[in-house]
Amino acid sequence: MKRLLLNGTILILFLALMSFQFLPRILHEIFGVAFFAAGILHLYFNRAWFKSLTKGKYDFSRALQTTINFLMIISFVVITITGIFLSNFLFENFVPLELQRNISVHGHHVALPYLMMILAGIHIGLHWKNFFRRFVNFFGVNPDGLKFKIVAGTLAAIIIFVGVYGAFLNRVGDRLLMLHIFGTPAYDLPFAGFVGIIFCGIGIYTLATIFILRFFKK
Repeated sequence: MKRLLLNGTILILFLALMSFQFLPRILHEIFGVAFFAAGILHLYFNRAWFKSLTKGKYDFSRALQTTINFLMIISFVVITITGIFLSNFLFENFVPLELQRNISVHGHHVALPYLMMILAGIHIGLHWKNFFRRFVNFFGVNPDGLKFKIVAGTLAAIIIFVGVYGAFLNRVGDRLLMLHIFGTPAYDLPFAGFVGIIFCGIGIYTLATIFILRFFKK
């Protein structure tokens, strides 16, 4: 229950942080601090994983999971550090002006959240069985029922369509390349619409990972 709530909180904070242009800058920084705290707590809850890194053998699946996890941790740390450097409120007096105006710092802070969006989707997909089991137990739904399958299939189709459309609308590829982007058509969407394309962006990579794992399993 605690982990489910924590994971939900991390997701909500991430979506809010990605939608920074719709929120006051100081609120973005406050959410950033909360996101960092929630991330550290998440790592603490999963500290047994760190202890297991030197134990056992590594097959492809375990190596992939470990790589994705470390890439997420590195992205998380760099986003946090660059966010502190770019602070205009909470950490403004602790950061030299040249760091606040550094183009490279700004580029990494803008690009890495989109990399984390992709990594988060893959991470969820790799652990989907555990997430799905907790979801089913928490809400008491029947995953084998026809109604559930229809709803799940419909949601998957929506996620794929909105996620792909949103990626083009928000120029995700250019953002990952750290090109200087001052605005995209996605900024013209309402707040809920922008949050929706980010959420579905995560969902696309979750679904892709699930389908790929099922394909190789067969």
